[in-house]
Amino acid sequence: RRIRGLSMTRPHHPFGCSKWPGLWVCADYAPSSESSEAAQRGTRIHDLFEKLGTESEELDLEAADVTELANAQWAVDQLDEISEGASVDYEEYLESDEPEYFGYADAVFQEGSTIHVVDCKSGQGNDYQWVQLVGYAYAIMSKDPEIDKAACHFLYWDRRQVTSYFFSRAEVYYTVLQLMNHIAFGGRAKGPQCNWCTRYDSCEEVQHRLKRAWMTDWDHAFDDIEMLKELKPDLDFIAGMKKRVDAALKEKIDSGAGVEGYQVYTRPGASKVDPNAAWEALKGSYTINDILDCCKVDLSKLKALHEIRTGEELAGDYITPGKPITVLRKTKNEKV
Repeated sequence: RRIRGLSMTRPHHPFGCSKWPGLWVCADYAPSSESSEAAQRGTRIHDLFEKLGTESEELDLEAADVTELANAQWAVDQLDEISEGASVDYEEYLESDEPEYFGYADAVFQEGSTIHVVDCKSGQGNDYQWVQLVGYAYAIMSKDPEIDKAACHFLYWDRRQVTSYFFSRAEVYYTVLQLMNHIAFGGRAKGPQCNWCTRYDSCEEVQHRLKRAWMTDWDHAFDDIEMLKELKPDLDFIAGMKKRVDAALKEKIDSGAGVEGYQVYTRPGASKVDPNAAWEALKGSYTINDILDCCKVDLSKLKALHEIRTGEELAGDYITPGKPITVLRKTKNEKV
């Protein structure tokens, strides 16, 4: 059975596989149903990915954002390489009877006795996302005893990276059993899922982080590399909590509540100029070079447009590399 449609309008199962990475870490994970701009962007790119892959007549190239279109096209090209001519089903509806759930895989194809499950992701991803695709593979295997292997592929369009995981039938079944046991006997644990959990504010793990930071021996912390390493995730978490507090205060003041010492004001947003209209209006007094000197080129959009039109990566002496920036980043322990 197949159901097509955007992820914002199609039904979602309470135990759907998209929740599994969070549940793999924390048995009490309860994701928020609120949509963010990042989520809406991902939905638009997924829609373009499906329409490009199926060569849908509904695809409107003129209306699509060029950067989002380039991301979707890259993912379709990667899928073509992975599938090597196999018949691909896009936006595939999958369901399992025990445990009971359903979900939607971005793409599925079969190669002999191996099922390939593909999911497209925005952003950097995390160490636990592979569990989602194991759930899709299990749903397929539970209805087809001839399939004995699963190949799970993530297409990260923002960072142009393909990450693949491979499982035997026994490993897929054991992973699902592990998840069910963890949910039945587990407890709360910190992880990337906390940012989207509705139990964030009352969670014991959150309270523990606040207490640890409060009780830290700050006189010695900056001289102890192990203490700094332990503090970093706690302070990152607290920084995220500050954003929530700011948003809550703003909402209460907007609703009419008086909060001593704080007020909400509206400042004017940054003005935007239409370069083409500006040129038409000012070309009697300005040269085209004058207008170009006043314009800031969106490099990501320029790269995307070049990739769509030529199929090649943009390069040239006119691109001046920026000054290197040192960034602290946690290393990943990916499952291979």
